[in-house]
Amino acid sequence: MSRVRNPLALLRSDQGSAVIEFVLVYPVALVMILLAFSDANSVQLRQLSVTLIAREIGRGIEIGLTPREINNALSVLCDDLGLEGDPKLDFERTDANNAVLTVNYKGERFATLISTRNSDELWRQWQSDRGSTIPLFVGLVALLMGTCALTMNMSATNIAAIRANDLSSSLVIAVAGSVPSDLAERATNFAQDWPSELRTRVEYEVGSTDTLTASVRLCYRYELIWQWLSEGTKLACSERKARLIPGY
Repeated sequence: MSRVRNPLALLRSDQGSAVIEFVLVYPVALVMILLAFSDANSVQLRQLSVTLIAREIGRGIEIGLTPREINNALSVLCDDLGLEGDPKLDFERTDANNAVLTVNYKGERFATLISTRNSDELWRQWQSDRGSTIPLFVGLVALLMGTCALTMNMSATNIAAIRANDLSSSLVIAVAGSVPSDLAERATNFAQDWPSELRTRVEYEVGSTDTLTASVRLCYRYELIWQWLSEGTKLACSERKARLIPGY
């Protein structure tokens, strides 16, 4: 009868080490090699793609294709090459008859010199933009801040006008139940009920246009939110009239 060998003895032997290497180490090493090969192949394909695109697009510009036609040709090329997303094209004029076309795609870049003698008029008028965008950003921020400041000041003005209209309406109604000789006294008594902060902001005049009509002109002082647009205190004024009802 044959003996059954101890499995642990097999693992401890050189034969066991070879089995472990074959089962574990070799597949891992093979996967890493395949991944490295696949990555290198992808890089080579991207390099080839940007080169082909630069050549074809540059040739299209040289024979007179318009920017719209170039864009359509680029889409077709990307589909044929199986690219995910369109590459970035950079067209820079070097002189009156030449330009440099640069294609960028996922870290790969290829530039080619093209002639613009027979190109479309739009390409010959193209001016490359290599300046900084900081001045544009600063200008946009300044425009936004100015627009916001103007809007906030207009809002403050409208609120002050509404406040003046409301106060003048309340005051003229309050003095309507008196005779012309008592208008000032009645207006003073009514204004005493206003908060002290409001009384410091309000100026008013009461009178009568005839024996049956009371008139009030009230101005409300306010400040703009952004003082640098307009300095000083502003006035929002309102005039109201009401029929006198003596004995009211």
